[in-house]
Amino acid sequence: MRKFCYAPGTCVRIDGVPFRFATSPADGEWQLVETLTNRLVSKTVPQLDALYTAGALVLDAERAGDPRKTDDTRRRRAVTSIADRPEADQQRVAFRTAVLRAVASRTVAGARLCSAVTDDGRKTTELEKILAEVSKEHGRAKPVSVPTYFRWKAIHDATGDNLDLAGRFAASGRHKQMDPRVRRIVVQTMADALEDARDNKGAPGHSPTCTMRAIRTTIANQLRLENARDPTATLTMPSLQACYRLWGEFPAYDRDVAKYGKTRARMMYRSTRGHDGPEACLDLVEYDETRLPLFLFDELFGVPLGRAWLSWYLDVYSQVPMGFYLGFEPPSDLTIASALRHACLPKTYVQTAYPDIRNVLPAAGIPRLLTFDNSLAQHGKSIESITYDLDIPYKFTRVRTPWFKPVVENAFNLLNKLLLQEMPGFVLGKDIDPQDYDPAKNGCIGLRHFLYIFHKWLIDVYCDTPRGRWNITPRDRWLDGVRTRPPELLERATDLDLLFGIVRDGSIDHHGVTFRKILYYSDGLHAFRRRYGHKAKVKVKIDPSNLSVIHIFEPRERFWIRVEANDKRYTQNLSLHRHELNLKFANERYGRDDAEALQAAQWELQQLIADALPMALSIRTNTLIARTFGIGTQHIFNNLDTDGSLGPLSGPFAGQPLNPCQTPASAPPQPAAELPAQPVPMVGTPSPPVTPARPKRIQREIPLYDADLSLGGSRPPQLEGKP
Repeated sequence: MRKFCYAPGTCVRIDGVPFRFATSPADGEWQLVETLTNRLVSKTVPQLDALYTAGALVLDAERAGDPRKTDDTRRRRAVTSIADRPEADQQRVAFRTAVLRAVASRTVAGARLCSAVTDDGRKTTELEKILAEVSKEHGRAKPVSVPTYFRWKAIHDATGDNLDLAGRFAASGRHKQMDPRVRRIVVQTMADALEDARDNKGAPGHSPTCTMRAIRTTIANQLRLENARDPTATLTMPSLQACYRLWGEFPAYDRDVAKYGKTRARMMYRSTRGHDGPEACLDLVEYDETRLPLFLFDELFGVPLGRAWLSWYLDVYSQVPMGFYLGFEPPSDLTIASALRHACLPKTYVQTAYPDIRNVLPAAGIPRLLTFDNSLAQHGKSIESITYDLDIPYKFTRVRTPWFKPVVENAFNLLNKLLLQEMPGFVLGKDIDPQDYDPAKNGCIGLRHFLYIFHKWLIDVYCDTPRGRWNITPRDRWLDGVRTRPPELLERATDLDLLFGIVRDGSIDHHGVTFRKILYYSDGLHAFRRRYGHKAKVKVKIDPSNLSVIHIFEPRERFWIRVEANDKRYTQNLSLHRHELNLKFANERYGRDDAEALQAAQWELQQLIADALPMALSIRTNTLIARTFGIGTQHIFNNLDTDGSLGPLSGPFAGQPLNPCQTPASAPPQPAAELPAQPVPMVGTPSPPVTPARPKRIQREIPLYDADLSLGGSRPPQLEGKP
């Protein structure tokens, strides 16, 4: 630590101007000399104390005549204490300070070089005798010499800083100096390599593009060119140790980016610093999806369908799941919209469908801020339209940064540990031999059974277990959060199918709206065409689980026009994914995609899948079949009303209750649904007793022409008398 006092020769700065104390105050005033102009300035002691208290008077770290490097070193030492130095430096400073203090306390200035006699009768000086005694007291075998003492005293008196007594032993000895030109080439080559590695957009886990071997090869080429340019230059290649020493001077983050890639380096240098959390429920809701490590099974045939997807919204303030999607539809705008629809609506269906669940799930309401991943589906028009209609701002996290959504990521971990790993069909890690445990053979849970178990665990176990630093249950945390800001619910007259539909592009002409080869028309569409033209590109919003009705956007008045399908028998309860499969199958089998071909393709695909499902197919094939039949909560929660009551199930669950423990007879009565033109065997429902015959294969007509005018040539003319 540096100290100073008002004494002749002390260098200070007053408001940034360097001064030096000249003479002691004979009349109560100090004479200070301005270093730059040699101008004399008089200051009293109270004036100097006032300047020191205000921070205008400070010790001058720079001294005239000292090199710039010495001044920088002295300035850095001003903020460094002796306790922060290495142990060897602390012991060296303590010993040298003790020597200076012992000499100053045991002698006077004029008597230090006087003659003295030691205990063994040898003649010496008083200073040498004191230095030998102090060295012996500190366990030093060799006493400090007189020239060494005066050198230490000169260093200490020059600055008054004990840190200067530590010495610079690191710079002593013979060191092989690197040529400045070689150092410049090495540093520039390494900087260029780090810059190239920073801009590299390789796949995660790729091999490092910046290696010391590649850097040294580039350095060798640069040195060869430099020696060829200047024949007098003898630049040699630095050693590997010297290269690593210069490499270590670059920031560690840049080096790790070059070695491991941006993704892993960002994960290595992530921080857990605090942030402003939400102040009430629904202030921040996080979304994420994952494939569950659990095999689900078909409820009728008992065949494994594979691992289902779980997408859910989690309230950060209370850590209560708001809503979820469970099924075999991979992450898309369908799963995002279906889970958000479930999150915004009340959960009153739980008391009706599951009477043995004693508690209720209180989470419901429109979020005030959403956090999404950076997937393509979450950047689509559907999410933009839904959040715009609900007036929900949203943000995206960076790619592969799960620590930016810690609440929802930790919820998946809790689900696996507290519920799934104890259930039959749980998928173990890769370190377990699949021959020892096969989840496809040990599982036995269907989708509706798992929904019941999941609701039971979520409402009666998870929401009633204290957790977090508050040590209160998520249910109590939710009730506490809604007291300050009550949740906002949807209006009862809201058209949920329109609000949570997904946005696609379509076209209109005299046939009507054409969306993926399906024709739609209505009186509202007729007025739309008369206003905007007979042909146009339009934005349509569809329910991906039922293509019987779509909506087109009116750009001027900004509302949606309802349009029904012309072929209602084909589109009734037809999902978008099944329609895409029908289109592909019709083009491959029949060579066309009109209404008749789509009807035939749909019937034939249903028969093929229904015949193949009881067979021992691969897990991937069964998962694709489950997605084709629409096994998921979109056919369950899409039937929720704005008050949370559940209507009749649709899709593969039509005619069945949500609770698998109830039979269709004991379930609440449901209105009979209109049957399609042809019986459709669904997963989970028995096949019809009478199976109609398959339609005949549609043959593509081949036109006949009187003349061949193709590029291959024309038919030879008919000769007279020849047939």
